[in-house]
Amino acid sequence: LGLNTSSSNTLYQLSYTNPYYTVDGISRGFNLKYRKTDFAEFDSADYRTDTGTFGVNFGIPISEFNRFGFGFDAEYIKVKLGSNPADEIRDFVDTQGDSFWNFKANVFWSHDSRNSAIFPTSGSSSRFFANATIPGSDLTFYKVGLRHRQYIPLNRTFTLGMYADLGFGDGYGDLDRLPFFDNFFAGGYTTVRGFKRNSLGPRDSNGDPIGGNLRVVGNLELLFPPPIKSMQKSMRMAAFFDIGNVYNTTDSNFDSGSLRYSVGLAMTWLSPVGILTIGYGFPLNDQEGDDTESFQFSFGTSF
Repeated sequence: LGLNTSSSNTLYQLSYTNPYYTVDGISRGFNLKYRKTDFAEFDSADYRTDTGTFGVNFGIPISEFNRFGFGFDAEYIKVKLGSNPADEIRDFVDTQGDSFWNFKANVFWSHDSRNSAIFPTSGSSSRFFANATIPGSDLTFYKVGLRHRQYIPLNRTFTLGMYADLGFGDGYGDLDRLPFFDNFFAGGYTTVRGFKRNSLGPRDSNGDPIGGNLRVVGNLELLFPPPIKSMQKSMRMAAFFDIGNVYNTTDSNFDSGSLRYSVGLAMTWLSPVGILTIGYGFPLNDQEGDDTESFQFSFGTSF
């Protein structure tokens, strides 16, 4: 059961998973979700989406650390334009409509050999996913992605953390690009710190971030416990280097020269009410028009 309400995002979610659906350890899960997102509140393009999703998924254990899964989702999405929508958003709605039924098939592979889910010091975790709309859908597109985290103990105090996040999507058939409301974003605490959330990459005709169909993000962290011994079980510090951006490869080519870099310090605290992460980032190569934000925090998940 999940509930999240804010000025930019409202989420109601009900999920159920039976981890022992079969005697072989195959799991089966159901997911019912409603999400309302106002992208203008993210300082992004001027539109809103109302999305309802029902899905079923299965997970198959391959080994102690590896799992394969697949599933199907039925999704209804309604796009609501703001008072001053960008030309490319209005053009998409004029040609494709503003409400869509999409049916998606998805597969994933996951690996997790970390020695701790909260403060790992060794091991790795990876997740690859691919999904595509299938016949009967109003729109034809696909997305693939890979996230990898590697932890290498340097000694009893310091751990090297290396992270990568790659994503790509595109249209097929009658659709020549990924729908704008399914774009990837970058910038903010979980991607490139020191830049505002979702602010990097292509901008629409109004000059607002609109995301892209390709995301490239990498992070390097030196992890260490706080100096106060009584806090070491519930807190961890990090010095970080982030790199990344998002791109629209439909209209232009990938340009590594436009990657953004930042460095800084971060802290993760396992508080009584959840995980709190705080960071202070310094952009190294911000360009004119970039939205920077040094102090950032996130509640509910670790980086």
